[in-house]
Amino acid sequence: VDDMATHPSTADLPTHVICAQNSAAELLRRATFIGPEPHEVAHFWLVSVAWVDRCVEERRMVPEDEYGSRVPRTWVVPSRDFEGLRLYFWPEEDDESGAASSASSPGQTVTEGSQANRETLKQVAIRMGAIVSDEPDNCDVHIARCRTQLPENLQTSEKAHSLVWLKDAIVHGGPIAASLQPLVYRPSPSSQGIPGLETAVVALSGQRGISRLYAVRMVLLMGARYTQVIDGETTHLVADQLAGAKNAAAVEKGLKVVRTAWLERCIEEWKVQPVESFPVEEEPIEE
Repeated sequence: VDDMATHPSTADLPTHVICAQNSAAELLRRATFIGPEPHEVAHFWLVSVAWVDRCVEERRMVPEDEYGSRVPRTWVVPSRDFEGLRLYFWPEEDDESGAASSASSPGQTVTEGSQANRETLKQVAIRMGAIVSDEPDNCDVHIARCRTQLPENLQTSEKAHSLVWLKDAIVHGGPIAASLQPLVYRPSPSSQGIPGLETAVVALSGQRGISRLYAVRMVLLMGARYTQVIDGETTHLVADQLAGAKNAAAVEKGLKVVRTAWLERCIEEWKVQPVESFPVEEEPIEE
């Protein structure tokens, strides 16, 4: 499973593309891929987020037929909805140990934070009409992994965005509001993750679709590890209501159970927040 925007060659073509829109017509409308030249290679599955939810619930790959369509891999030139947008990519700085930060940070997946993906997204943005500037002056968008890469006047600027924002904007077909996922669409305070969460392993319960994606991204941004199942390594469960088998397992194992707001507050303060301040309501929800 991968997204539509980060494949410079046919070697890593996705088998499944997941769209937030659930209707078959909308799924097919968004069946646009980006590649080096037009060609057609076999087919891929274009499915809704509901397919992912079902797979997670049943812990197996369920048939895709009810959730989307099988589509030919037609590689096309992308739309130019970034026409004239001036981008500046701030250079990566050395991390605190002195090693170059070309790899992804604890708070980013390899796909979203690696240097290779950064260069791929830059080239795709150019093909969609963006202008990548060699100088930061007079640019519309400043791309940086963390605020420490930016001068002080840009660290809290509305022009500062993360690579995750750029990736989602490319998939969307043009610039998107940072308010959609504000804590991951802006550069993080540090590339090192939140101190104290290096060994945290976080599971989720009750979130669906885009809300679940946002929660997973927040977990990774914090420097913690995300897990789909509760096992012996799991330390936290994030659930806005306490009900269902996963929640019961968390209580039985004595895990720290918190609301989604705990993730948000940790990132906003860039500090581990007391779990006691974010208790979960004991109300039944559909698992």
